[in-house]
Amino acid sequence: MNEIIKIINQFVVRDVLYILGGGSILASFAYSFGFSTFSDIQGGLLLFLAGIAYVVGYACQEFLSITPIITTSHFKPSKFVYGTYKRFTNTPKGKMLRWSTKLTNLNAFVDLYPNSHERQIAQIERTINLKQVGTTMGSAWLITAIILTAKAISSHAPIDIVLAISIGFLSLVLLVIGWVKGFQQMHQLYLLEASLNKSSQQDASIAGASA
Repeated sequence: MNEIIKIINQFVVRDVLYILGGGSILASFAYSFGFSTFSDIQGGLLLFLAGIAYVVGYACQEFLSITPIITTSHFKPSKFVYGTYKRFTNTPKGKMLRWSTKLTNLNAFVDLYPNSHERQIAQIERTINLKQVGTTMGSAWLITAIILTAKAISSHAPIDIVLAISIGFLSLVLLVIGWVKGFQQMHQLYLLEASLNKSSQQDASIAGASA
């Protein structure tokens, strides 16, 4: 039961990210068209807007995932992503890192998690959440930056220019984080599978020796 509750909590965290990402896009549209007050929004309308924001955030991420900008599935890392991850983890030069492109989240949930320690699962789930921050918020803020850039071009207001540049820069940082955390997830799944296979082989050897 505790594991089920934790998994549900993980999905809640990811759903909130869709709302925040979609809300950023809706807010940038509202700002661009001069709607700058939200004091008149009531509870029912707020829930309705949150639902729209969820759909917008999810659709934005999934649409951009079919482009080279982001990916939500496993991938072959580029030299940039591979090198950035090695610097991020302070991996010694010359050490090769392995990863798995075959293990999906469903495979891990069905085949690996039941035999894994809670700490190992928590580490992977945290990586997935951080990857979701990068892919969801990065893609949403990229669209937001484009909208704010159009606003800045028409208004020439310094605040609009600063907002567009700031959100655009943060979106690029988040997109890089999404790629790096995606590779970290694949690396962690590979290590987890290798660890479980090694434990199974040792158990089989012990059983064979005692037979």
